[in-house]
Amino acid sequence: MVSTAYKHHWNTPSNVVIDALGRSVKSVQRNRDLRADGTWSPIVEYTTVSMYDIAGNLLSVTDPLARVACTHVYDLAKQALRTESIDGGMRLNVMDGFGNVVEQRDAKGLSPCTPMMV
Repeated sequence: MVSTAYKHHWNTPSNVVIDALGRSVKSVQRNRDLRADGTWSPIVEYTTVSMYDIAGNLLSVTDPLARVACTHVYDLAKQALRTESIDGGMRLNVMDGFGNVVEQRDAKGLSPCTPMMV
Protein backbone atom coordinates (compact mmCIF):
# COMPACT_ATOMS: atom_id res chain seq x y z
CA MET A 1 0.00 0.00 0.00
CA VAL A 2 1.43 3.38 -1.03
CA SER A 3 0.31 6.61 0.54
CA THR A 4 -0.17 9.51 -1.84
CA ALA A 5 -1.47 12.00 0.72
CA TYR A 6 1.96 13.62 0.94
CA LYS A 7 2.84 13.28 -2.75
CA HIS A 8 3.46 17.03 -3.11
CA HIS A 9 6.44 16.63 -0.77
CA TRP A 10 8.15 13.98 -2.89
CA ASN A 11 11.47 15.14 -4.32
CA THR A 12 11.48 18.27 -2.13
CA PRO A 13 14.25 17.52 0.35
CA SER A 14 15.73 20.07 2.70
CA ASN A 15 19.44 20.72 3.09
CA VAL A 16 21.47 22.11 5.96
CA VAL A 17 25.01 23.42 5.50
CA ILE A 18 27.18 22.95 8.58
CA ASP A 19 30.44 24.84 9.11
CA ALA A 20 33.67 23.35 10.46
CA LEU A 21 32.57 24.02 14.04
CA GLY A 22 29.27 22.15 13.64
CA ARG A 23 27.01 25.20 13.38
CA SER A 24 24.13 25.39 10.92
CA VAL A 25 25.00 28.29 8.60
CA LYS A 26 22.49 27.71 5.80
CA SER A 27 19.18 25.89 5.65
CA VAL A 28 17.26 25.32 2.44
CA GLN A 29 13.64 24.16 2.57
CA ARG A 30 11.87 23.15 -0.62
CA ASN A 31 8.15 23.12 -1.31
CA ARG A 32 5.65 22.93 -4.12
CA ASP A 33 1.88 23.03 -4.46
CA LEU A 34 -0.76 21.13 -6.36
CA ARG A 35 -2.32 23.42 -8.94
CA ALA A 36 -6.04 23.50 -9.72
CA ASP A 37 -5.43 21.71 -13.03
CA GLY A 38 -3.81 18.76 -11.21
CA THR A 39 -0.19 19.55 -12.10
CA TRP A 40 2.57 20.38 -9.64
CA SER A 41 4.08 23.84 -9.35
CA PRO A 42 7.84 24.21 -9.72
CA ILE A 43 9.85 23.55 -6.58
CA VAL A 44 10.41 26.75 -4.58
CA GLU A 45 13.44 27.08 -2.28
CA TYR A 46 13.35 28.96 1.02
CA THR A 47 16.85 29.74 2.29
CA THR A 48 17.73 30.85 5.81
CA VAL A 49 21.31 31.98 6.54
CA SER A 50 22.84 32.22 10.03
CA MET A 51 26.11 33.98 10.89
CA TYR A 52 28.19 33.27 13.99
CA ASP A 53 31.29 34.75 15.59
CA ILE A 54 34.30 32.60 16.40
CA ALA A 55 33.01 32.05 19.96
CA GLY A 56 29.84 30.42 18.61
CA ASN A 57 27.47 33.31 19.32
CA LEU A 58 24.70 33.83 16.80
CA LEU A 59 25.26 37.23 15.16
CA SER A 60 22.48 37.39 12.58
CA VAL A 61 19.78 35.40 10.83
CA THR A 62 18.63 36.23 7.30
CA ASP A 63 15.17 34.92 6.44
CA PRO A 64 13.96 33.46 3.11
CA LEU A 65 12.86 36.94 1.98
CA ALA A 66 16.50 38.12 2.29
CA ARG A 67 15.65 40.29 5.32
CA VAL A 68 17.92 40.36 8.34
CA ALA A 69 15.47 38.82 10.79
CA CYS A 70 17.59 39.36 13.89
CA THR A 71 21.01 40.56 15.00
CA HIS A 72 22.83 40.11 18.29
CA VAL A 73 25.79 41.81 19.97
CA TYR A 74 27.55 40.05 22.85
CA ASP A 75 30.01 41.00 25.55
CA LEU A 76 33.17 39.02 26.32
CA ALA A 77 31.21 36.79 28.71
CA LYS A 78 28.96 35.73 25.79
CA GLN A 79 25.92 37.57 27.18
CA ALA A 80 23.60 39.37 24.79
CA LEU A 81 24.01 43.13 25.13
CA ARG A 82 21.87 44.13 22.16
CA THR A 83 19.24 42.13 20.33
CA GLU A 84 17.33 43.45 17.36
CA SER A 85 14.62 41.60 15.46
CA ILE A 86 12.09 42.51 12.81
CA ASP A 87 9.29 41.26 15.05
CA GLY A 88 10.35 42.45 18.49
CA GLY A 89 12.43 45.54 17.74
CA MET A 90 15.60 46.37 19.65
CA ARG A 91 16.46 45.48 23.22
CA LEU A 92 19.51 46.63 25.17
CA ASN A 93 20.70 44.85 28.32
CA VAL A 94 23.01 46.22 31.01
CA MET A 95 24.65 43.60 33.24
CA ASP A 96 26.27 43.85 36.63
CA GLY A 97 29.60 42.22 37.51
CA PHE A 98 27.91 38.88 38.16
CA GLY A 99 26.19 38.77 34.79
CA ASN A 100 22.73 39.64 36.09
CA VAL A 101 20.58 41.97 34.01
CA VAL A 102 20.21 45.21 35.96
CA GLU A 103 18.58 47.29 33.22
CA GLN A 104 16.81 46.69 29.93
CA ARG A 105 15.75 49.17 27.31
CA ASP A 106 13.70 48.69 24.17
CA ALA A 107 13.78 50.66 20.93
CA LYS A 108 11.57 53.36 22.46
CA GLY A 109 13.91 53.78 25.41
CA LEU A 110 11.42 52.19 27.78
CA SER A 111 12.43 49.85 30.56
CA PRO A 112 10.06 46.92 31.12
CA CYS A 113 8.76 46.38 34.64
CA THR A 114 10.03 43.12 36.11
CA PRO A 115 8.96 41.31 39.31
CA MET A 116 12.22 42.44 40.96
CA MET A 117 11.20 46.09 40.51
CA VAL A 118 7.87 45.71 42.28
